[in-house]
Amino acid sequence: MGKTLVAATSLVASALALLVVALARLGGEPPVVVACGYVAAVTLPLCMVDLRERLLPNRLVVPGFAFGGASLVWLGLARGSPPWGVLGMCTATMAVFGVLAAFGGVGMGDVKLAGMLALALGAGGLGLGAVGLAVGSAFVAAGIVAVGEMVLMRVPVGRGLWVGRASSVGRVSLAGRVSAGQILSAGHGEIPFGPPLLAGFWVAVAVG
Repeated sequence: MGKTLVAATSLVASALALLVVALARLGGEPPVVVACGYVAAVTLPLCMVDLRERLLPNRLVVPGFAFGGASLVWLGLARGSPPWGVLGMCTATMAVFGVLAAFGGVGMGDVKLAGMLALALGAGGLGLGAVGLAVGSAFVAAGIVAVGEMVLMRVPVGRGLWVGRASSVGRVSLAGRVSAGQILSAGHGEIPFGPPLLAGFWVAVAVG
């Protein structure tokens, strides 16, 4: 009972803190509250599940599209025209991640999460630059984690380090470079890509 209460309190506190960040940076309009509020609510659960199970559950990701869609309907009614730009941004983001998934760089859960986050950023009034910042921050974070794992494991010089599944990852050179293949494979292997994506989203929101 005590552990359950602590976990529930942590989830609520983290969601409220992230929502406050979104409201402070993007304003308190209904589209922001609805779209970013949902992302705030699922950020910690998604991170916990992905770190533990290497999985981004549909039951947490897919509803975000409904919340984002509701936000877009509100925007369309308020502006008098459909927000085609936001829809295009979401579609383009999923297309890019779909290509990465086709080459084994990320998982389909990452594809859906990236699209959902792009939709939420658009509903919050942010554009393609914010999506680029979020995705770029995610890859930087994944790279830092990869390098951190390399250092912690103290792999002897010249041997290199495999991160993730051998079928879909690149080898890390101890000459100081992390291969693009390893970073792109973060979502499939030992380094789950969901948490970096979510961190990138909140970086983009904080920068505004």
